[in-house]
Amino acid sequence: MARGVDSAELFNLLQHQKTWPSAGPPILLDLRGPDAFAARHIRAAHRASLTREGTLDLPPHVSWGGKAVCLYDEQPESLDDHPVCRAVLAEGSARAVLVLRDAYSAFEAQFRFLTTRGDSASAMKRPIYPSCILPGLLYLGDLADASALPRLREHLHITHAVTALAELPPSLKASLAEWRGTHVWCNVRDVEQADIKEHFDRAYEAIEAARAAGTAVLVHCSRGVSRSASLCMAYLMRREGMSAADAKEFVQKRRPIVQPNEGFWRCLQEFEKERSGGRSGVYVPRKTKALDELECELPPSWAAAPTHTKARLVVAKGGEVVDELEVGEHEMYTFGRSLTCDFQLEHPSASRQHAALVHHENGGVYLIDLKASHGTAVNGKPLKPFEAYLLREGAEVTFGASTRSYKLVGIPTAASSSWKDANDEEAHASGSKRPYQPPMHPKKWEKKKRRWLNGPKAHSKMSENERVAQMAGSGSGCMGPGFD
Repeated sequence: MARGVDSAELFNLLQHQKTWPSAGPPILLDLRGPDAFAARHIRAAHRASLTREGTLDLPPHVSWGGKAVCLYDEQPESLDDHPVCRAVLAEGSARAVLVLRDAYSAFEAQFRFLTTRGDSASAMKRPIYPSCILPGLLYLGDLADASALPRLREHLHITHAVTALAELPPSLKASLAEWRGTHVWCNVRDVEQADIKEHFDRAYEAIEAARAAGTAVLVHCSRGVSRSASLCMAYLMRREGMSAADAKEFVQKRRPIVQPNEGFWRCLQEFEKERSGGRSGVYVPRKTKALDELECELPPSWAAAPTHTKARLVVAKGGEVVDELEVGEHEMYTFGRSLTCDFQLEHPSASRQHAALVHHENGGVYLIDLKASHGTAVNGKPLKPFEAYLLREGAEVTFGASTRSYKLVGIPTAASSSWKDANDEEAHASGSKRPYQPPMHPKKWEKKKRRWLNGPKAHSKMSENERVAQMAGSGSGCMGPGFD
């Protein structure tokens, strides 16, 4: 059965991207006549009708396997029983069948910038906009949306912006300079230890200033998932009296990828208790650890300039190659959703700092999982956090729940295992039966060395003189200190 959507919900659906759970925006089918379609229609829409045989009459390249389909007409009351709607439902391959409950003219009046003439050369192109949380007032987006603030001011009347980033990238600075609106910067990192509560008041005041001016505000971070979403939820809790759970559900319905990190969610729950008078300021996020205090230092002390300058990762999805990443120039490459990473991971399950690929001074290439929430796997085997894993030619890496695989090529098989073989040969020559072990972290080695050098020996391993000396005092014999 088809589900009805209004113009605001269709606007948000059109902003879905291929990496989102919905697999992208819905396929639009225009059921109006050919003259009306040629005069003006929604961008990237296709005119649909039935042939005399009762089959769908569509352009040959149009298909929607696994995607949603949305139908619209000038008379929305009859869409449920429209022959095209029945044919799409009977075909059965669409993820969902939607119908626009508003007339096309109503959608065009509200979002004319999303419509175009039929003879336009860019009729099949549709720019991306931020998600609409409160129509005409509050929009939630990512850095790409913030980089287009002049266009958003023209189309959505956005005159205020709230940025939730640890630093302002050059693209955002250039957009702000051209836009010349009111900008508020909330300096916050997307980590569980950050106290986002201290920015709730500033974000609320910025949104209320836009409301008073009769314009709109964009709240954004790098991906529009955690930081900026938390600020929008806090605004709804304060302005509309919502609970933390209701505010989260409200925002996720309009932007499905929203997911505050655990620390931000605790801040929102604490904010809810403060608003209700139950408690105040009890939860204080933990202090963010410095890099040298973490279990793994980056880059590791054994990192070195690459031996294999032609090393690269072949990115594949569904068996098809979609990209190639060069990893043979620098000693280390980081992966994650953070803009500070060398390679950004777009999948929502990826962590901000997910993993690191490091070239070893022995010529090997190692992968380190940075304690990512959804883990890292090599050839289907999950990696332990902060442990270096030797990658061989052809190894396939996956990050989180993403279906993309990253295959390492350009590393000769003999070279990728030379260090291990050399260590095995050395152990064999010395008569040791201990298997090869990867290098120990320097801090762990220093700790073990101190224990070995300074710690007391086990009683069973002491010599007779050492046992007597331990009982009698210092010295190496039973008479105490030795004599010259």
